[in-house]
Amino acid sequence: MSSSAPRRYAPLPSWLIWTAGFISFPIAGIAAGAIAGPVNRPLAALVAGLVTGAVIGTGQWLASRRRLYASRWIPASTVGMGLGLLLGATTVGFGTSLAALAVMGGLTGLLLGVAQAFALPPGTRHRWAWAVAMQPVSPASCRRSRLRSVQVSAAVARHATKTSSIMAGPPRGGKVRRPRPRR
Repeated sequence: MSSSAPRRYAPLPSWLIWTAGFISFPIAGIAAGAIAGPVNRPLAALVAGLVTGAVIGTGQWLASRRRLYASRWIPASTVGMGLGLLLGATTVGFGTSLAALAVMGGLTGLLLGVAQAFALPPGTRHRWAWAVAMQPVSPASCRRSRLRSVQVSAAVARHATKTSSIMAGPPRGGKVRRPRPRR
Protein backbone atom coordinates (compact mmCIF):
# COMPACT_ATOMS: atom_id res chain seq x y z
CA MET A 1 0.00 0.00 0.00
CA SER A 2 1.44 3.32 -1.05
CA SER A 3 1.06 6.47 0.96
CA SER A 4 1.03 9.90 -0.60
CA ALA A 5 2.26 11.57 2.59
CA PRO A 6 5.85 12.81 2.36
CA ARG A 7 8.44 10.99 4.42
CA ARG A 8 9.55 12.74 7.55
CA TYR A 9 13.16 12.40 8.48
CA ALA A 10 14.32 12.58 12.06
CA PRO A 11 15.62 16.08 12.79
CA LEU A 12 19.23 16.50 13.80
CA PRO A 13 19.78 17.01 17.52
CA SER A 14 19.88 20.69 18.42
CA TRP A 15 23.39 20.42 19.91
CA LEU A 16 24.67 19.17 16.56
CA ILE A 17 23.07 22.08 14.72
CA TRP A 18 24.56 24.68 17.07
CA THR A 19 27.93 22.93 17.01
CA ALA A 20 27.96 23.24 13.20
CA GLY A 21 27.14 26.94 13.47
CA PHE A 22 29.78 27.55 16.14
CA ILE A 23 32.52 25.51 14.48
CA SER A 24 32.02 27.36 11.20
CA PHE A 25 33.86 30.39 12.64
CA PRO A 26 37.29 28.81 13.25
CA ILE A 27 36.92 26.69 10.11
CA ALA A 28 36.22 29.84 8.10
CA GLY A 29 39.34 31.53 9.45
CA ILE A 30 41.54 28.53 8.76
CA ALA A 31 40.11 28.05 5.25
CA ALA A 32 40.47 31.73 4.39
CA GLY A 33 44.07 31.79 5.62
CA ALA A 34 44.92 28.65 3.68
CA ILE A 35 43.34 29.88 0.44
CA ALA A 36 44.05 33.63 0.50
CA GLY A 37 47.11 33.81 2.71
CA PRO A 38 47.77 36.96 4.74
CA VAL A 39 45.37 39.84 4.15
CA ASN A 40 47.98 42.32 2.96
CA ARG A 41 46.64 43.29 -0.48
CA PRO A 42 43.17 43.89 -1.97
CA LEU A 43 42.79 40.56 -3.80
CA ALA A 44 43.77 38.61 -0.67
CA ALA A 45 41.24 40.60 1.39
CA LEU A 46 38.47 39.94 -1.12
CA VAL A 47 39.22 36.21 -1.41
CA ALA A 48 39.60 35.78 2.36
CA GLY A 49 36.31 37.58 2.91
CA LEU A 50 34.50 35.51 0.28
CA VAL A 51 35.75 32.23 1.76
CA THR A 52 34.99 33.31 5.32
CA GLY A 53 31.52 34.54 4.37
CA ALA A 54 30.67 31.32 2.54
CA VAL A 55 31.70 29.09 5.44
CA ILE A 56 30.10 31.23 8.16
CA GLY A 57 26.94 31.74 6.08
CA THR A 58 26.63 27.98 5.67
CA GLY A 59 27.14 27.44 9.40
CA GLN A 60 24.52 30.07 10.22
CA TRP A 61 22.10 28.53 7.75
CA LEU A 62 22.57 25.11 9.39
CA ALA A 63 22.08 26.63 12.84
CA SER A 64 18.88 28.36 11.70
CA ARG A 65 17.20 24.99 11.15
CA ARG A 66 16.22 26.05 7.66
CA ARG A 67 14.44 29.20 8.78
CA LEU A 68 16.82 31.03 6.46
CA TYR A 69 16.87 30.33 2.75
CA ALA A 70 20.25 28.91 1.77
CA SER A 71 19.90 30.29 -1.74
CA ARG A 72 19.75 33.81 -0.31
CA TRP A 73 21.63 33.64 3.00
CA ILE A 74 24.87 31.97 1.91
CA PRO A 75 25.47 34.21 -1.16
CA ALA A 76 24.57 37.32 0.85
CA SER A 77 27.00 36.30 3.60
CA THR A 78 29.68 35.53 1.03
CA VAL A 79 29.36 38.82 -0.85
CA GLY A 80 28.83 40.93 2.29
CA MET A 81 31.87 39.53 4.04
CA GLY A 82 34.01 39.66 0.90
CA LEU A 83 33.22 43.28 0.07
CA GLY A 84 33.25 44.24 3.74
CA LEU A 85 36.73 42.85 4.35
CA LEU A 86 37.97 44.42 1.12
CA LEU A 87 36.61 47.82 2.19
CA GLY A 88 37.80 47.49 5.79
CA ALA A 89 41.30 46.24 5.00
CA THR A 90 41.98 48.82 2.30
CA THR A 91 40.58 51.62 4.48
CA VAL A 92 43.10 50.88 7.25
CA GLY A 93 45.95 50.20 4.83
CA PHE A 94 46.02 46.51 5.82
CA GLY A 95 47.11 47.53 9.31
CA THR A 96 46.93 45.09 12.22
CA SER A 97 46.92 47.44 15.20
CA LEU A 98 44.04 47.11 17.59
CA ALA A 99 42.46 50.33 16.28
CA ALA A 100 42.89 49.26 12.64
CA LEU A 101 41.33 45.88 13.32
CA ALA A 102 38.39 47.54 15.11
CA VAL A 103 37.75 49.83 12.12
CA MET A 104 38.20 46.92 9.70
CA GLY A 105 35.73 44.82 11.68
CA GLY A 106 33.21 47.64 11.89
CA LEU A 107 33.24 48.22 8.14
CA THR A 108 33.09 44.47 7.46
CA GLY A 109 30.16 44.14 9.86
CA LEU A 110 28.36 47.05 8.23
CA LEU A 111 28.42 45.51 4.76
CA LEU A 112 27.80 41.98 6.06
CA GLY A 113 24.88 43.12 8.20
CA VAL A 114 23.22 45.01 5.35
CA ALA A 115 23.67 42.08 2.94
CA GLN A 116 22.27 39.59 5.46
CA ALA A 117 19.38 41.93 6.33
CA PHE A 118 18.29 41.79 2.68
CA ALA A 119 18.58 37.98 2.79
CA LEU A 120 16.34 37.49 5.81
CA PRO A 121 13.05 35.74 4.96
CA PRO A 122 10.23 37.92 3.62
CA GLY A 123 8.05 39.30 6.36
CA THR A 124 10.87 39.42 8.92
CA ARG A 125 10.09 42.25 11.29
CA HIS A 126 12.87 44.61 12.29
CA ARG A 127 15.27 43.22 9.70
CA TRP A 128 17.50 46.28 10.01
CA ALA A 129 18.12 45.45 13.65
CA TRP A 130 20.27 42.60 12.29
CA ALA A 131 22.44 45.06 10.35
CA VAL A 132 22.86 47.19 13.48
CA ALA A 133 23.62 44.14 15.65
CA MET A 134 26.50 43.13 13.38
CA GLN A 135 28.36 46.36 14.17
CA PRO A 136 29.70 45.49 17.64
CA VAL A 137 30.18 41.81 16.78
CA SER A 138 32.57 42.28 13.86
CA PRO A 139 35.08 44.62 15.54
CA ALA A 140 35.22 42.24 18.50
CA SER A 141 35.99 39.38 16.12
CA CYS A 142 38.75 41.36 14.43
CA ARG A 143 40.31 42.31 17.76
CA ARG A 144 40.43 38.64 18.73
CA SER A 145 42.04 37.81 15.39
CA ARG A 146 45.30 39.58 16.30
CA LEU A 147 46.83 36.24 17.23
CA ARG A 148 49.60 35.21 14.88
CA SER A 149 49.84 31.84 13.15
CA VAL A 150 51.69 29.96 15.92
CA GLN A 151 49.32 31.26 18.56
CA VAL A 152 46.32 30.48 16.34
CA SER A 153 47.55 26.94 15.75
CA ALA A 154 47.99 26.40 19.47
CA ALA A 155 44.57 27.90 20.19
CA VAL A 156 42.92 25.74 17.53
CA ALA A 157 44.59 22.64 18.93
CA ARG A 158 43.48 23.49 22.49
CA HIS A 159 39.96 24.29 21.30
CA ALA A 160 39.73 21.09 19.26
CA THR A 161 40.78 19.07 22.29
CA LYS A 162 38.24 20.77 24.54
CA THR A 163 35.48 20.55 21.95
CA SER A 164 36.06 16.88 21.22
CA SER A 165 36.01 16.02 24.91
CA ILE A 166 32.83 18.03 25.44
CA MET A 167 31.13 16.53 22.40
CA ALA A 168 32.18 12.98 23.25
CA GLY A 169 30.75 13.32 26.73
CA PRO A 170 31.39 11.01 29.63
CA PRO A 171 32.02 7.32 29.06
CA ARG A 172 29.10 4.91 29.17
CA GLY A 173 29.24 4.44 32.92
CA GLY A 174 28.69 8.17 33.37
CA LYS A 175 31.91 8.58 35.34
CA VAL A 176 34.66 10.82 34.14
CA ARG A 177 38.11 9.77 35.26
CA ARG A 178 40.91 12.25 35.42
CA PRO A 179 44.17 11.00 34.01
CA ARG A 180 46.85 10.53 36.61
CA PRO A 181 50.11 12.40 36.08
CA ARG A 182 53.06 10.26 35.02
CA ARG A 183 55.77 9.82 37.59
